[in-house]
Amino acid sequence: MKLPDPIQPKPAFLRLSEEKRSELLQKAMRLYRDTAYEDITARLLCSELQLNSATFYRYFDSKDDLLTYMYVGLYRRELEYSASRRKDTERASYTGFPDFQTDKPPIFTDLEYEFLLSMFRMPMPVQHDLTFALAGIVMQSYMDILQQEREAGRLLPEVDIELIAYMYATTGYNLMRYYSECQLTEEEYIRKKVYFYYDFFYRGILNREAQEDALAGAGEFRS
Repeated sequence: MKLPDPIQPKPAFLRLSEEKRSELLQKAMRLYRDTAYEDITARLLCSELQLNSATFYRYFDSKDDLLTYMYVGLYRRELEYSASRRKDTERASYTGFPDFQTDKPPIFTDLEYEFLLSMFRMPMPVQHDLTFALAGIVMQSYMDILQQEREAGRLLPEVDIELIAYMYATTGYNLMRYYSECQLTEEEYIRKKVYFYYDFFYRGILNREAQEDALAGAGEFRS
């Protein structure tokens, strides 16, 4: 099973110099960080980016495509950072998955981190689209981790890696809805996500020895 690939910008944007692309993305992040999603019109976006509308639409089809491209790009960076952390340890860990809500990783600037957190203020349909834009890369990353655990003899033999990875990748949106509808504080949401969501999808499918190992390492990763 393969989930859809994330949205990509148009070739005209990719042909820009790295410096120019970075400049435009930084301006866009500031706008999304500082302005309510509903108030960001095409005119305002083009004004902030100092582009005419024709040029903007040569780069992206919509403000949502730009938003998704920025969000997915930063999340990919966090996935790579998390993978490097796991390689530096003797065990994989569920807390090695991106969890930038709990603390700012050193790989992000303040602007990038604040932009990522702005997703919590966006309408639920937008959060839905962002979550599912990430689903494909999250699923593949989780499958890779579970395959490593299987090869190390830590996974329960009956676990269907593809099914569990699919469930993990597509359940994030429901967690976001729960956060919104139950009006949780960020602290409550983070506690539930770390101690229940991650635990359920990781420790619950390990054999007993591996579960004890994961428990022993949990504090190390959370510190």
